[in-house]
This record gives sequence, C-alpha cells and structure tokens, in this order.
Amino acid sequence: MTRWLAAACLLWSGLLVASDQPSPVVAVYIKGNEVTQLHVLRRELRWREGSTPTDEQLEDDRQALLDLGLFRSVELTVQRTAQGKVLTYAVREKFYLLPVPRLSANADGRYSYGAQVRWSNVFGLNHSLVVYGERENTEEPGVGEETQYAISYVAPALTGRYETLVVGMGHTTRPVLDGAGGKAYDERIDTAAVTWLRQLTLGRSNQGWSVGLGPRWRRQDTLGPSAPPEDGHAAALGTVLAYRNQRFRVYSDEGLRFNMHLDAAREGWIADYDFVHWGAEVAWLRPFGNTPHQSLHLFAELGGYHGGPASIDAYSLGGGGQLRAYDRAFIEGDAYYRLAVEWLRPLHWPWLRVLVVLENGNVFDDVRGMTLRDSYTSLGLGLRLCVPQFVNLEVEVGWAFPLGDGGEGQVFGGRP
Repeated sequence: MTRWLAAACLLWSGLLVASDQPSPVVAVYIKGNEVTQLHVLRRELRWREGSTPTDEQLEDDRQALLDLGLFRSVELTVQRTAQGKVLTYAVREKFYLLPVPRLSANADGRYSYGAQVRWSNVFGLNHSLVVYGERENTEEPGVGEETQYAISYVAPALTGRYETLVVGMGHTTRPVLDGAGGKAYDERIDTAAVTWLRQLTLGRSNQGWSVGLGPRWRRQDTLGPSAPPEDGHAAALGTVLAYRNQRFRVYSDEGLRFNMHLDAAREGWIADYDFVHWGAEVAWLRPFGNTPHQSLHLFAELGGYHGGPASIDAYSLGGGGQLRAYDRAFIEGDAYYRLAVEWLRPLHWPWLRVLVVLENGNVFDDVRGMTLRDSYTSLGLGLRLCVPQFVNLEVEVGWAFPLGDGGEGQVFGGRP
C-alpha cells in the first residue's frame, strides 16, 4: 500500500512539473490584416514555430503588434493541442488615410488656413506620408500672406529590419511690402533633409537606442527689383541620437522617449555661411493612480542656433501645444526652452479625458541670453479626445490663461 501511494505521488508530481513547462509553438496565424502585409507583422514576433514561450512572453508579442500603432486592438488566442500551441493573432485595422483641415485665428487679426493629408501604413508596409499646405497672415509688419508647403516620408525597415529612412522637403513664399503696402519683393525658402536611422537596440522595432546621419539643405532667395541680397544656400550634415521605450494602450501611452540632434555647416563646404543647430527633447509618460488611462506626462525641450544669416529665427513659442495661453509664434529667436506637465483623467469614457496642462518656457536671441528668471507660464484646462479609428489622432480643446503677466487667456484647440 505504501509503495502504491509513493508511486501515485511521484506520478502526480511529474504531471505538475510537465504542466508547468512551456509547450512548443507548432503554428502561428494572423488574421484581420486586410491592408498590412504579413511580413510586417511577423517580424515583430519573437516566438514563432518551434519556440517554447511562456504566457508572459506571448503577451509581450501581442503588445509588440499593438505598439505598431496600426491597430485598434490585437487579440491572442492560444489553442493547446497534443503537439503544442497554435497561436492566432486577430488584429482590427485602423483607417490609414486622414485628410485634416487646418484653421486658426486670434484676436490680433492673425489667421491661417490650409490642409494636411496623412497616409499611414503606405501599401501596408508601415511607411507614412504627410503632405501639408497652409496660407497664413502673420500680422508681421511689412510682410504679406505667407504660403507654406511640406512633404515627408518615413520608411521603417527599408534596407533591413533595423534601418529607417526619413525624407522631408519644404517650401515657403512670402511677399515683403513697401511703405505704401505694395509688394516690394518675394522671399522664398526651400529646405530638404534626408536621415538614415540605425536601431542599436536589437529586438522590438522602433524601441531602444537609435542613431542617425544625413544631409540637410536650405536656400533663401529674394526676387524683385527692390530685393535685398539673398542669404544663399547651406548644406549641412545632421546627426541624431534617440531612445524610445513606449507602450501603446489604445487610449493612452506610457513610457519614455528622448531625441537629440546636431546639424552643422561650414562656409565654403557647399555652404554660403556657417551655422550650428542643436536641440533635445524628452517625454516621460506614466500611468497615474489606479484609474485606467489616467496619465501624468512630463516634457522638456531645449534648443539653440548659432551663426547663419540674421534673417533666420530658428524657434518660436505660442499656440499649437506650445504655451497654449499665448498667440501662435508670439515670440521668436535662436534659442529656447519649454517645460510642461500634463494630467489626464478619463471622463466616463476612456476616449475622452480631462486635461490640465502647466507650461513654462521662453525664446531668446541667442544661447548666451538664456535664463530661467525671464519666462512665460501658461495654465490650461480642457478636454482631449482620442479617435482610435485613425492612426495617432488626438484632438484637444480648452481654455488657457497666462500666469504672472496679467494676460486674459484664450481658447486653445487642435492636435496636441
């Protein structure tokens, strides 16, 4: 009897050990990807046929697909068979083409209008194309209505899984007026940039450390009988260092991202003038409390521009998620900083959240004049709406007022 009992206990313990051990994956299926190409999804999966992942490791793969930002949801079904696990990932794709009108106005008569078209997941490759056009009455003395066009294309995994190509071009035209209000001449500015990014941290796409390198180009022309001498052109070499460890939770994000760039040109080396342009940004996005999608966001930005023509103002603050209590680009210069804290809490639905945002920053003529003693502070209260049917689409509206300088405040709105 004792021997039978010992044998039964031994058998039972063996079954427990066997059940705790991960079984191999025998098949992986992905469904619901009507646009996204299959290889784009499979390259995100670490655990494929023949591997023996745990449930936690499979959840990491499911989250990796969701982190692409292309899907409203990703569900994983695990079917256990005598041979092993059969994995089925079911994705719900978003809409990938998004035309957006752009309209803004403020009390001093400044206004702008235009449109932007964003095509995410181009040809199902997780590439993105953005085309943008806008006309703006800047209310700047002696300057007429400004016209801007821009196009950018981002191609992840173009030459390999961990390489990304980024291409952008822009054009700006604005008439400069004479004393009688007529057009004296036109100023035209053309820009172009190409960046090749290499991910250093192997594993998940677009996660971890990356470095980038590529050319930059800018040309300013003045056209007309009364035109002053033009700035000319400058070709520069640009470098990028970036870090990203971020998770997409459909209605909120969490994680850390960092970006730093340095562009430099030297007169005589395919450039009519010297300049150095640098900047750094960091964002820390954290869950706050036990309420799902309640978040605390911290932002810090810093930048400077040295050399170059006097006509260039590299930075501006005001409006558009940059000191919301102030008019768009109300202050310009060649050095700046901005600090911000955002608190968001769902208002019954996860896609609609209350927003409280505190911002502080300033723009200076040059880096040597930067100080924290002279700054502008904005406090805003509003709502932020997430539209999960589209890629990376959030809209906010609210009221912000300046702290410390006696301003009256204003309505803010648009994409954060």
